[in-house]
Amino acid sequence: MGETGMSFGGLRTRLVLGLSLIFVGLAACLIPWTLNLVRTHFEYSHQELNRDVARAVVEHAELFHDGVAMPEELQGVFMKLMAVNPTLELYLLDEQGTILGFDAPKEAVLLDRVSLDPIEEFLAQPGKAVHGQDPKQPDATRTFTAWPVVENGQTMGYVYAVLRNEAFLDAAQPLDASILGPARWVLLGVLILALLCSLAIVAYFTRGFDDIQSTMTAFEQGDLDARCTPRGTDEVSRLADGFNFLAQNVQEQMEQVREGDRKRREMVASISHDLRTPLTSLQGYLEHLSDKWPELNDDSRNEILTIARRNADRVQRMTEDLLELSRLESGVVKLMVERFPIGELVHDLVQRFRQQAEAKGVELVASVPEGLPMVKADISLMERAIGNLVANALRHTPEGGKVTLRVLEMEHQLEIRVVDNGEGIAAEELPKIFERFYRVAKNRDVQKGSTGLGLAIVEQILKLHHATIQVRSKPDVGTVFRFRLSAA
Repeated sequence: MGETGMSFGGLRTRLVLGLSLIFVGLAACLIPWTLNLVRTHFEYSHQELNRDVARAVVEHAELFHDGVAMPEELQGVFMKLMAVNPTLELYLLDEQGTILGFDAPKEAVLLDRVSLDPIEEFLAQPGKAVHGQDPKQPDATRTFTAWPVVENGQTMGYVYAVLRNEAFLDAAQPLDASILGPARWVLLGVLILALLCSLAIVAYFTRGFDDIQSTMTAFEQGDLDARCTPRGTDEVSRLADGFNFLAQNVQEQMEQVREGDRKRREMVASISHDLRTPLTSLQGYLEHLSDKWPELNDDSRNEILTIARRNADRVQRMTEDLLELSRLESGVVKLMVERFPIGELVHDLVQRFRQQAEAKGVELVASVPEGLPMVKADISLMERAIGNLVANALRHTPEGGKVTLRVLEMEHQLEIRVVDNGEGIAAEELPKIFERFYRVAKNRDVQKGSTGLGLAIVEQILKLHHATIQVRSKPDVGTVFRFRLSAA
């Protein structure tokens, strides 16, 4: 059986690892995203705080005169701004973005011009963090502030102030380290907490698996009474209920198999016993006839042959009944249902068994009222069922007795009864009379020619018609068999 505990590869281990990996993945994504969000927010705030710096420079310095740039005007302003805010670098651009002036070593400025697209975006969309080119680092972008220089209504150029120079970046690195260092410990703590939470969550939601596993192991080892204990209405409890249902079905099927096996052994024993008697008798008479043929007269020979034929007939009847019962029980028999008058069938059966009844000195009569409705059934099987009941009644009714076939109409159904005033059946034997080869007074039945299968065949035929055979009997008073068919 599979394990549900914390063994390597177990269900709980996989669940814990899966949840932990999810937490690690989320943390690995959230920390960089959070740091980037902080940086973006800082850059936006820094840009907004310094938005008016470039405009102030334009308003307080004459940067163009008669269309000619005057970068020397920037020097004083540059020095004052750098003293107040060393993160600023000011550049004077013409209308094409060409750098006209700056306050930095010439070799430090690597670009001759900067793109005007970010500047136009910055001026057109206030409230949005915009990055522009850094003249000192062509491959990098920086937040900035800018303002157009207008002379006589014409834009002559721009003041372009980069807000993050090398000094600011160097100053920010310790801050990044101070943030990332604790963040790593926070991440480790989160992972440990996530692992503990995963263990608790998995243990809570899989607490019923141990019971299911131990119960299944016990069931597998032969304890068919082992059952899970449901703990609620969740999926694990429903799984436990499902196992209990299957285990109950398996146990019932095993009991049915054992019971069927017991009945098969009894049936084989009964068949062997019942066939052995006529076959042994048949063999004995034939051997006697063969050994004593010259010494026997014609009457003796005919008597022996008659007895041998009677035993052969009994073996044939038993074989035919056994085959028919097997076909009925296997479900291969298909009903040929048709509408027919049950009264006519009853009268036909009385005529068929009349000679046998007269030979025993038993009165056989039919009681069928006029105007009965038709029934729907397989007429050949119904003839066999009622015929078996009549034959059974004649066997157990002594000379001078009476057997009656009666049909009654009640509740949109027709009830067929076979009534005799014969020897009757004891109450403790009534539940067994429909079993294969069960006989009331076995020895006497064998002598009367019973195969012990007639009533079992009747029961199976009626089951195919969704009908139930009922019997009422009292010793030395008589027996009544009855069943109902739906009126057509």
